[in-house]
Amino acid sequence: MVLLSLNWGYLTSALRQAMLLDPNANAILIDARGRWLLNEGISPLEAASFGGDFASLAPHYWQAIQQRNAGHASVDNHLLRFQTEDIRTQRYRSLAGTIFSENAYHPWKLGVTLPQPSWRSLIEEETTVLWFLLLTYSVAVAFGIFWALSSQRQRQLRKAAQRHAHEVSDLYENAPCGYHSLDSTGRIIKMNRTELTWLGYAEEEVIGHITYREMITPETRDRFDKAFENVKQNRPGSAECSLLTRDGEQRHVMIEASAFYRNGQFVHSRATVFDLTERKNSKKSYAPKP
Repeated sequence: MVLLSLNWGYLTSALRQAMLLDPNANAILIDARGRWLLNEGISPLEAASFGGDFASLAPHYWQAIQQRNAGHASVDNHLLRFQTEDIRTQRYRSLAGTIFSENAYHPWKLGVTLPQPSWRSLIEEETTVLWFLLLTYSVAVAFGIFWALSSQRQRQLRKAAQRHAHEVSDLYENAPCGYHSLDSTGRIIKMNRTELTWLGYAEEEVIGHITYREMITPETRDRFDKAFENVKQNRPGSAECSLLTRDGEQRHVMIEASAFYRNGQFVHSRATVFDLTERKNSKKSYAPKP
């Protein structure tokens, strides 16, 4: 093989410099007939010299390289990556006319070998990556535990809040006294079950349909009107009145109310109603006869 105008030393030096990227890497350069084209051998071909019979010295490598034009393979506990190069027409097209060689020696095979990595070597070489993965995994596990505990705590708090709300609602609805709220016109917007039972009405018949004043006897409406006016002006209001039930009976009550204001505006009243009927009836029973 005669090579003219091709810097052979530069080519082989460049291959060795490329191998410095990994001290365990080795270059392979052979021609189409399996002849070694470097000036030194590689493991396990330390004895190989320029022009040596690579095909005979390393048949497993030669067989792997011959199977296809490019690729990779595992040979003798080494990783081999290779490709086919024809310097007459590919890398050195401008010099092709000054290269004289028989066709049987082309194309060349260029390859790189590396020792087959073991788990130990991977761990030693990738310590930083492993620490990063371990840290990432630890953070993920910690976040998962925190999320599980947080979710459980939120469920507990939600259940406690629902239970507390139910207890408060039950206390409001079934209190021994009546509760109601009125808008600025005196219309009923809320009334607990206790007061509804006193009056003999269902909730849907009263809420949003009746003014509280309509349920008070004509004789005691003035007291209610005065007390409600005080409440709308954000002053405490109380009045002793008589309520008319659905059956036409009277219930004597004491109403104590206050206002709920928002941004300086009246929103609704909040009233507590105490039933005085039994006490009034008792006084009448024991009143001296004329």
